[in-house]
Amino acid sequence: MEEIQIQTLQFKSNPIAVG
Repeated sequence: MEEIQIQTLQFKSNPIAVG
C-alpha cells in the first residue's frame, strides 16, 4: 500500500486528527 493511500484511509478514519 502506498503512503498516499494510507494517508487517505487515515483521513477517512479520523479527519480531525489528520488535519
